[in-house]
Amino acid sequence: MRRKERAMSESSEQARVSAGDVFTQSLVPKLQRHPKRIVFTDGADERVLRVAVRMVESKVGIPILLGNRDEIYRLASDRGISLDFVKVLDPSTAGDFEVFCEFLRRTEHVRGVEISNAEEILRQPAYFGAMMIQYGQADGLIGGNQSYPSAIFRALLHLVKPVPSVPRVFSVAILSAQHLSHFGREGVLFLADCGLNEELSSKQLAAIAVETG
Repeated sequence: MRRKERAMSESSEQARVSAGDVFTQSLVPKLQRHPKRIVFTDGADERVLRVAVRMVESKVGIPILLGNRDEIYRLASDRGISLDFVKVLDPSTAGDFEVFCEFLRRTEHVRGVEISNAEEILRQPAYFGAMMIQYGQADGLIGGNQSYPSAIFRALLHLVKPVPSVPRVFSVAILSAQHLSHFGREGVLFLADCGLNEELSSKQLAAIAVETG
């Protein structure tokens, strides 16, 4: 009985992974034609290092790791991971750090707030990464594996302006579930803004639905 249950469990796991792989692999050719610059806020994480290397090898994107450079390179060396063609930035020593700080001061001044700790704020990888997106130096940001997701959302909502066609910044969760294939293409479902905004208007909901689709 246990052997049968184990076999069923392994089969279910394989099906789950396969459904996710189908969706992921469908994106590869598009990303290879138009690679994206992705900022990782938790650069000193072995999982992030391995993902960055895989991105380079697959030619699907340009990874940018944020954090303490010495710590990141030491971790990579200890794990036998080569960071060739992987960009590593320490926010506090980055060339645009002072430019970003001045932008933050001006932005807060326009909002009627005077801040004296812009440097402290932008030393946080989430805020520095969000500023890179706002300045067009990155196309996307991945974080939350070593920090609270709320900290990532807070930085993005604070610094990244939504495009004119979308009235609010929103989230999308991607669910890969083969047993729900009758609801979505091969069991891949896009769940629009499940945990970010509250009490949206009908116009905002419609815009989010269009952008998600």
